[in-house]
Amino acid sequence: IAAEESGVAGLDAPHSALLRALLEAGDTIDRAAYEALCEAHDLLPEGALERINEIAFEHVGEALAEGDDPLDINPYARDILGPMANGGT
Repeated sequence: IAAEESGVAGLDAPHSALLRALLEAGDTIDRAAYEALCEAHDLLPEGALERINEIAFEHVGEALAEGDDPLDINPYARDILGPMANGGT
């Protein structure tokens, strides 16, 4: 499906896929699960989180994910970024 392959908010395909996974993770994701997602998309965990949070700040004014273990997913940022990640505006 083309929507799955397309970038979200200027992110490349691997970062977009990680963003979608984080948006579906619920309120938290444990560090091991996050690192497994990064590995699956050939991304470094810290750099990937920094890039995704940069996009969140640009569009929402807040980070999407914060903390260490578990990562806390910001529900406000998730609500704004979710439609973007699913092809909306």
